[in-house]
Amino acid sequence: MDAPVMHRLVTWVSRTCIVNSVRLLIFMRVLPWRVIHILALPTSGKPLLFVSNHIEWHDAPLIGWAIPSSYRIWWFAKAELLAHWMGWWFGMLPMIPVQRGKGDAGALQAAIERVRAGNPMVIFPEGTWDDGRLLRAKTGAVRIALETDALIVPIGLTGREQPLWFGERTITFGPGFRLSELPSFRHSKHTTEQSLNDLTTEMMLRITALLPREYHGHYARHDEPSH
Repeated sequence: MDAPVMHRLVTWVSRTCIVNSVRLLIFMRVLPWRVIHILALPTSGKPLLFVSNHIEWHDAPLIGWAIPSSYRIWWFAKAELLAHWMGWWFGMLPMIPVQRGKGDAGALQAAIERVRAGNPMVIFPEGTWDDGRLLRAKTGAVRIALETDALIVPIGLTGREQPLWFGERTITFGPGFRLSELPSFRHSKHTTEQSLNDLTTEMMLRITALLPREYHGHYARHDEPSH
């Protein structure tokens, strides 16, 4: 069985068993999760990135439940998951494993090819989580978007301060945008590290707009009014 078929099979099993179990727990108010759509999600089939803040391990199940199954999403996720005791399972999921902190060009190119082919991808630009406040994001999501002209849909997750069981979690989908709409966008064949960082900051500000102030962390300095 080739990889794409295996991915579809594993994704179907995941959604049938895991997502439906989550739905049951939500119905029973054991997991009181809720979804907010500021605008309707864009149609799938064209380059599309979902970028989200990262507050805990269950962010992925929450996002997987909230995005309709018709999207057949891929994940840009840390390679350490493959060393987990369930690594065999993660290895069959529609996932691009990335070596964090090593400038993994191979993973980045694989993600670009997937997104360019119309596979929606979920990325946590921070790469990890700490206390729920935003960390400085890596530039991977921006690099992928520059190569694919992907529509970027920001996601804001809240509720880390509450227990998982019977504690409310909220996932908010913001309006989609393209990098070309951001103030610091510069059309150039040779993108500088500074311009990548500037675009990443402006992308992350689209996420902070969906979060309460206490979640802003590294990007809290942008809350101050300019003079």
